[in-house]
Amino acid sequence: MRPTHFLALRLSDKAGVAEAIRTVHAELAQHNPLWGSAVVDAEKAHFTLLTMSLATPEDEERALQHMASLSYLGGLTVQLAGLNTLNQGKMLFVEVDLGRSQLVEFAKSVRNHFRAAGWKPDQKFLPHVTVAKASKLNKSLQLQMPPFDLTILPAVAVPPVWIGEMHLCKMSSEIKKSNKGF
Repeated sequence: MRPTHFLALRLSDKAGVAEAIRTVHAELAQHNPLWGSAVVDAEKAHFTLLTMSLATPEDEERALQHMASLSYLGGLTVQLAGLNTLNQGKMLFVEVDLGRSQLVEFAKSVRNHFRAAGWKPDQKFLPHVTVAKASKLNKSLQLQMPPFDLTILPAVAVPPVWIGEMHLCKMSSEIKKSNKGF
């Protein structure tokens, strides 16, 4: 079954994060209109810890209760710095500098917590914040879009930020039906 929800650590509300992403967006648009069309909304910046399929409102409520039962470790401090790509250069993201190993361990414990309760979280956790991706374009434009060129993009460095909340969000295709995503 296709994932409908994800557990996330929100970053867009942290000082400097959305601004840094918007700076990269502006450079992308200047260098290539297709790059500018592939940007991911800076106000939705987050780490995705896991994705899952929740078919009913009862499944969603059970996931919320399970999320609330996690011992949260008191939050995490991370620093975002540097850009990189995946998918043959068709996805651009900001990397985690400070706090990377703690974030990976936290994601692992969250995934194990949900797995132990019978959920089957998919995807392996890669700590990153997506800035732009070709998949936002239609198939024809995806094929035309050149890989992101890291050599012409601005350096990204955001002061360390503290993350103290986890959110259960709906995938973008589901957000139109409710307002439970960012």
